[in-house]
Amino acid sequence: MEISENVLRLAREYSSLSEEERNEFASLVIPPDDREVGFEWRDEIDQRVREIDEGRVRLTEGDDFMRRFKAV
Repeated sequence: MEISENVLRLAREYSSLSEEERNEFASLVIPPDDREVGFEWRDEIDQRVREIDEGRVRLTEGDDFMRRFKAV
C-alpha cells in the first residue's frame, strides 16, 4: 500500500496544529460512533507527532517500508 502525497502532506500539516485544533479536526473526520475510540487514541497520536517533531524517530516512505517488509 502506497501512501499518497496528499496523505503525507496532511500528516505534516496535522503535526503543526495545536491540541485544540487537532481535537477539532478529529471531530470532523471521525464518524460520530467512533469518536470515543478516536479520542482514546489522541494521547498516543500526540506523542508520536511529538517524537517526529523532535527528531526522535525517522519517517519512512510507504514504498520503502513495503519493500523492506516484503523482504523479511
